[in-house]
Amino acid sequence: LRALLSAAATNSAEAAATVVAIVDVKRAYFAAEIQRYVRVRIPSEYWGDDVPPGGVVGKLHKCLYGTRDVSRGWQAKVHAVMAELGYTIGRYSPCLTYHRSSGTVNLFHGDDLVFAGSTGAVQEVLRGLGQHFQLTTTIVGPHDAREASLLNRVVRWDPEGWSYAADDRHVQILLDQFSLQDCKPHATPNFVTVPAEGEELDHKQGWTYRSAAVRISYLVQDRPDIQYASKEACRNMAKPHAGDWQRLTAIAHYLKGQPRLTLWFRYQECPGKIEATTD
Repeated sequence: LRALLSAAATNSAEAAATVVAIVDVKRAYFAAEIQRYVRVRIPSEYWGDDVPPGGVVGKLHKCLYGTRDVSRGWQAKVHAVMAELGYTIGRYSPCLTYHRSSGTVNLFHGDDLVFAGSTGAVQEVLRGLGQHFQLTTTIVGPHDAREASLLNRVVRWDPEGWSYAADDRHVQILLDQFSLQDCKPHATPNFVTVPAEGEELDHKQGWTYRSAAVRISYLVQDRPDIQYASKEACRNMAKPHAGDWQRLTAIAHYLKGQPRLTLWFRYQECPGKIEATTD
């Protein structure tokens, strides 16, 4: 998503005409052909009083929700349709596709597809997708909606560029887990001094610790400000101690004061070179 929004904000001369289309495919997995020979038992309710002795089975031609073929079959279907529409599949990530002539970038995650490009190019690909799938579409841009929800994130257009922020409901869940709804916010998610290890947490506290640590780890993909603190908190997930509990509550105190972080992608020219700094 960050790569897509960065592409949408690049080349400021064309940026004013760039839109982001968020597409939800209805009944997506039923559109994918199954790649194995699979039979399913037909529910007796389908036959009513005329159900044959022993029941009836049917051969699947499409992917059924819950089968192992769903993810692979849907990805193959999307790749085939995007290739038909002139898109190239990404080498680094097969979830990214690119249309060379129009410069349109596409990301798909499950049954959600996102496009960044000119209004005309996006409308063209939506017409092509509509011939294969049932779509629900929201377009974000200067002449359309100013914001929309995508994968529990809020994507916004602004005259200065694009931005997105993660859903802050995970922060509230963390505060509820530690009963810190009214706690004093901390200025940093890290401990200045390393807390003493202390006693090992009991079973209930250990479960709460692991649950919270995983939730924080999920937030890290949109919250680089807690990346280091999350790494430290996950070190002893197998056998957390009292000191580890303090590390985790320190992150919760910080998130109390900073429940949401917005990542900005301001309009820019495409750089001619890439500079990297390392220690």
